[in-house]
Amino acid sequence: MSEYDINDLADEEARETGAQALEAQELRWEISDLVWLMGSKRGRRVVWRLLKNAGVYRLSYTQGDAMHTAFLEGQRNGGQRLIALIMEAAPSDYALMVQERTNVRS
Repeated sequence: MSEYDINDLADEEARETGAQALEAQELRWEISDLVWLMGSKRGRRVVWRLLKNAGVYRLSYTQGDAMHTAFLEGQRNGGQRLIALIMEAAPSDYALMVQERTNVRS
């Protein structure tokens, strides 16, 4: 049987602190990985495709189909989270990525 004591608040606090530390470390890794990925033209192309496929640059609304709209909004939400992380980690590389995509079209 487990040695877990539901009344041991110090143990509970230690577990929460450990979980928070792990979550903070994972966020630092994620940001570091994005800095690395956005640091190359190839990486920026990959990120652009991910954002495009997530639908962050188009409307999600589908007239008469609330379920499809909700599905598209879910995809878009993931893309918006990625943009937020990029803006924290490498905002100048985001601007460069947009500029590179604009130059491809012209």
